[in-house]
Amino acid sequence: MYKISRSFSVAVVLLLTTVLIANAGGWAVITIDELPAQITAGQALSIGFTVRQHGQTLRSDLKPIVRFERSAAQEAFEVTAQRQGGEGHYVAEIKFLSAGQWEWQVDIEQFGMITQPMPTLSVQAAQAATLTKAMPAQTRPLPLALILAVVRAIDQMLMGKVDAAPISQQMKPVSLAAAQPTPVDQAALGKALFSAKGCVMCHSHDAVNKGQSVFWFDGAPTPDLTVNKYTAEYLHSWLKDPASMKPNTSMPNLNLKLTEIEALIAFLQAAH
Repeated sequence: MYKISRSFSVAVVLLLTTVLIANAGGWAVITIDELPAQITAGQALSIGFTVRQHGQTLRSDLKPIVRFERSAAQEAFEVTAQRQGGEGHYVAEIKFLSAGQWEWQVDIEQFGMITQPMPTLSVQAAQAATLTKAMPAQTRPLPLALILAVVRAIDQMLMGKVDAAPISQQMKPVSLAAAQPTPVDQAALGKALFSAKGCVMCHSHDAVNKGQSVFWFDGAPTPDLTVNKYTAEYLHSWLKDPASMKPNTSMPNLNLKLTEIEALIAFLQAAH
């Protein structure tokens, strides 16, 4: 009888602890404004994000700590984000002292140390960044192909055998004419956004948080998005405005950009 009573007491304590954590703070969803496109060691960088308690209530009274670690070099540092901008919005001022792959996370101690993992950041060396910048036009040597094209164009013009359009085409530098924008891996970007926008705190996906628990306290099974069950059209409408699809949903409107919605759809519909 004593054993039964004790077990029951332990279960009640655990249940009450969970309820108290959920009600007093419990968990939060952190939504990064925008993933940094290019990061250079030694240069200042601002990372903005919004904090929603239980994924819904904007909180402006917190002190989020942004922690960075480069395990390969045993480097680590942390920054306390400051309130800035609209309700629930914070900004962390960052400066990486060395290049490499940096893992990072946002911790909120007021909620009993809630941690949201973020996608890995690639930091390039300052020297590499300088070399990739285009040379000023006045110091850049003219390509031989361009010089020859100009000579031919002038020669044809003197002979009256040329019109304006072909000249402009001939005078275009070969390197610029052949340049193509670097394609973006939409599924890879969507995977990064799955963490950066806070989806990882309420949803599970084997490609992101396999085997890890997520914060989900409404009694329902954790929504698993590993296997996609929806069309691109439905996902687009849902990510743009969840309440328009399901008025009583717990999913907040993250004010995602069109490019972010498209990337998330590509990730959710990709074969993993």
